Amino acid sequence: MVALIQTIRALLRNAMHSDDNNIVAVILFVCIDCILGCIESLLEMFNRYAYIEIAIYGKPFVQAAKDTLHLVKSKGIDALVNDILINNLVIMGSLVTGLVCGVLSYVAILIFESSAKSNTGFVVATIAAGFVVGFSIFLIIYGVLESGSSTVFVCLCEDPYSLARTKPELFNAIASTYPDVVQGLYTH
Repeated sequence: MVALIQTIRALLRNAMHSDDNNIVAVILFVCIDCILGCIESLLEMFNRYAYIEIAIYGKPFVQAAKDTLHLVKSKGIDALVNDILINNLVIMGSLVTGLVCGVLSYVAILIFESSAKSNTGFVVATIAAGFVVGFSIFLIIYGVLESGSSTVFVCLCEDPYSLARTKPELFNAIASTYPDVVQGLYTH
C-alpha cells in the first residue's frame, strides 16, 4: 500500500510540474499530495506497529495487522502522540548535535590549522561535514531508541500487567502519568 501511494504521489508531482500554467490544477495537485502524504504516514506507522507485533509475538503478518488495527482503534491517539513526541525529540536532538559538531569543527580549524582560516571553502566544507556527521550519528543512535519506544508502547497496550509483575515501580509511574495506556488492549 505504501509503495502504491508513493507511486501515485510521484505521478501527481510529475503532472503538477508539467501543468504549471493552470493554478487551479496545481492547487488541486498540492491538496491531493498532502492528503496522500498523511495517508502514507499513517500506513507507515501502522506497518511499524505490525512489524513490532511480528517481532515480539511471532505472529503472521495478517494476524499482526489485525491486532495492530485493533490497537490503533483503541489507542490511536496515544500512538500518534507517542510517535510525534519521539520524532520531534529525535529531529531536535539531531539538529542540536549537528550544530555542536559543526561548531567544534570550526574551533578545531581555528586551533590546529591556522593557514586554513583564509580558505573559506575549506572552512565551510569542514563545518558542513561536522554537521552532517553529528546529525547522522545522532539520528542512527536515537533511531534505535525510537524503535524501543514504539515497542514499549505496543507491549504496554498488549499486556500492561506483565510490566506490573516484573517492574512494579515503573508500572506505577506509567500508570499514574498515562492511565489510558495501561488499561490493556485485551481482556484476559
